[in-house]
Amino acid sequence: MIQIWDAHCHRSLVDSEPISLGSHCFSICGAIVNATKPADWPKLPLRSDRVDDRTIIHLAGLHPWFIAASRELPWRDSLRDLLDQGLGGIGEVGLDGGRVKRAAGFTEQVSVFQWQLQLAAKYELPVSIHAVQANGILLAALKGVRLPERGIHLHDIHGPQALIRQIQQLSDVWFSYGPRLLLAANADWPEQVLRGIPEDRLMFETDCQAGEVDLASDAKFPLALLRLAELRKLPIAELVSNLTDNTRSYFLGR
Repeated sequence: MIQIWDAHCHRSLVDSEPISLGSHCFSICGAIVNATKPADWPKLPLRSDRVDDRTIIHLAGLHPWFIAASRELPWRDSLRDLLDQGLGGIGEVGLDGGRVKRAAGFTEQVSVFQWQLQLAAKYELPVSIHAVQANGILLAALKGVRLPERGIHLHDIHGPQALIRQIQQLSDVWFSYGPRLLLAANADWPEQVLRGIPEDRLMFETDCQAGEVDLASDAKFPLALLRLAELRKLPIAELVSNLTDNTRSYFLGR
C-alpha cells in the first residue's frame, strides 16, 4: 500500500477507499484541511482528528475570494479564538488577481493577508498561501511583515524561478503540487514549475474541494503521484516517503 499525506485540501480523502493503479494501491493517510471562510469555522475540530493511524489537521483562514463578503463580520476575533483553543494553523490565505468580481481589491487583500501572516508568526503556526496573478505583490507583502520561524507553505504556486528564489531568501519555504499541475495538458509545464524546488521542501496535494464528492476528480491523485515520480526520477515508494516526511515536518514539526 502506498500511503501519502495530502498537504492541501478542503475535503479530506482519508476515509476514501484505496485506489489500485498498475501494481500499486494508493490511499491518503493524513490531510491538511483548509477552511477558507468564517461560515465554515464553527464546525472545525480544534485538535487533530485521529482515526487509527490516519490524521486530519484543520486550518482556518480568510481566503481572498471571501474577503468582500466578510467585511462586516468579526472574523479576526473568531480566528484568534480558534488559535487560542489549539487550531492547527492558518490557511488558506493569500492574494488573487484572477477573480476580480469575487475578490476584494489588492490593497484590501494585502492588508488581510499580512494580518494573517503576522498571526501565524505570533502563534508560530503553519500558514498555507494561495497566490494567483499576484507575483510581485506577493513578494512585497511577504517582505513587509515578520514570518513564522517554521517557514511558509506556498500552495500550487506557478511563479517564475526568479520569484521563487527571492521568496526563498526571505523564509524557509515549502511547496505543494498535485493533479492540477502534474496532469496539465502541457506536458512540459510541470517540469518547468518544479525546477529549483528542493526535494526536502516538496509536498503533495489533492486540493479536493469542499461540497459534493467528485469521484472522478478524487481518483486522479495516484496518476499525479506517478507523474511526479517520473519527473523526479525516483521510485514511487521513495518519493511518497519523502513527500510524507516533508508534510509532517512542516505541519507537525518544529
